Formats: sequence, C-alpha cells, structure tokens
Amino acid sequence: MFPSRLRLPLAGQIINFKTNGVKKHSASLTVIFKPNQLSHPRFGIIVSKKVDPKAVNRNLIKRRLSAALESLTSFHLPIDNPNQIPKTFFAGTDILVLPKKAALFRSVSQLRQELIILFRQ
Repeated sequence: MFPSRLRLPLAGQIINFKTNGVKKHSASLTVIFKPNQLSHPRFGIIVSKKVDPKAVNRNLIKRRLSAALESLTSFHLPIDNPNQIPKTFFAGTDILVLPKKAALFRSVSQLRQELIILFRQ
C-alpha cells in the first residue's frame, strides 16, 4: 500500500479527472493522467461494481493493481530495470487507474506489463 502522501484524495475529484485528464486504454485498464502542483505523484484505484458485483473480487483487483504499481514505482531502487518507469516520469502527476472486467482474470505481472505499455504511450 502506498503511503498517504502518494494516494489521491478521491472525494469530489473524479469528475475533474474525467474531464481534464488524459485517458489511455488497454484491454483491461483505463489510466487517467492529470498534472498536479506537487513534486511527487499521487495514485488512485477505483473498481466499479460494474467490474464485479462482489466486493471480494473488487478488492482482489485493487490488491493486484497496488502490487503492480508499487513494483513499477519503487522509489527507493535505482532505475536500471527496463520493467520500471523512471522516477521523473511520475513527478507532478496524478494517476487514476480504472480496471475493466478483464482485469479480474489478469495476474500481477500481466497488469504490470499493461501499465508499462500505458505509461510509455
């Protein structure tokens, strides 16, 4: 789980994200990027009941996405791994991840690969 300074305060900002953010889509994810005035990134994950009506499955998707994001954004490790995203990419960016139904059937490594592709587009 990300520390609180790296988490998005989502209350009341979803509409702002959907209208002012830059959307990128894959088979199982939608990622919305929006600049912020901070020197660090903030991340948010929202899993709708449309994805799965069962809270157990929605929480499973959240845990897998959190693990994938944390492995991509290891701020304490040097960036020499091609499967990591440079720290400077995330500076001053709010990132909202909205999974689709297909995300339930993806592993952490598959979600990580989709995130890498979306972040590099």
